[in-house]
Amino acid sequence: MNIIKTSIFVIVLSFIIHSCTTNDDTTVILLGKEDYVEEVNKIIPDTLLDVFESYFGTINTGYIPPNIEGTYILNPKKRVYSNISTGWPLDVVEPELKLTISEQHNRVCIMEIDEYVSTVTDTAYISGYDNFFTVYLTERKALVYSGCETDITRNIICKGEITPNGIKNLHIATVILDVEDDSHGNIVQYNEGDFFIYKDADSFSNLID
Repeated sequence: MNIIKTSIFVIVLSFIIHSCTTNDDTTVILLGKEDYVEEVNKIIPDTLLDVFESYFGTINTGYIPPNIEGTYILNPKKRVYSNISTGWPLDVVEPELKLTISEQHNRVCIMEIDEYVSTVTDTAYISGYDNFFTVYLTERKALVYSGCETDITRNIICKGEITPNGIKNLHIATVILDVEDDSHGNIVQYNEGDFFIYKDADSFSNLID
């Protein structure tokens, strides 16, 4: 009898371990306090929150996001809105952007954004439900502007609807969360609360890999 009980325990334990280490639709791992959405809502001026939501759309929350692994092309990349009006025209169509999601496991993945000027690769968090998702990545980087280097922290937020052939209505927002002003009185390129919104102008980002 003890042998049977032990065997059942080992089988159940193996099943639990397997279910917690596979990416599926029913396994949920909470990552603790996830305050990136709260940070974005706090840092964007209250007078602009409605504007941000009207151009970016609803952030897809939920604990069981779809699997979105793959490489997608956002082309043409269209500037939609920014609260920085000077030197940031909205009639510019930028070079294509390549978005790669890999190693997705429950609510964590690796996100790579490959643009013509730089590539960002880091661990990202993903939320969503059904075929709708939102991916969040926090990036810290140094910017050189007017001869001065400034360290910034920004959120990169990607959202859309996954399909077998690509992503519908892909939107990307970057929000400046923190600026370490080491400009010594010179002009700082960005300020806390500045944000930029882009979208795929033809509303579909093709899956290429």
